[in-house]
Amino acid sequence: MRAWRRAAARRRRKTPRCTSCGQRIAQSEPDVILEHASAPGRLAFHVHERCALPAFKALVGGEPGAWIATVRHIDAEMN
Repeated sequence: MRAWRRAAARRRRKTPRCTSCGQRIAQSEPDVILEHASAPGRLAFHVHERCALPAFKALVGGEPGAWIATVRHIDAEMN
């Protein structure tokens, strides 16, 4: 594969940005993704306390069943 094709492939699969702090979330890093049940779109957060806290507040404070949470790369500390 040529170098320019590899570079184009890397540009296409950009990692999501954290909704709270705005930094990119690496593929190997644990994150929380929230999807609203009735509205399209996703919100991604770092698992750190400062970033994921608004996500968990949205889950607890909202209507039951309004948010769908997905956690990628669960740490042992989270259990």
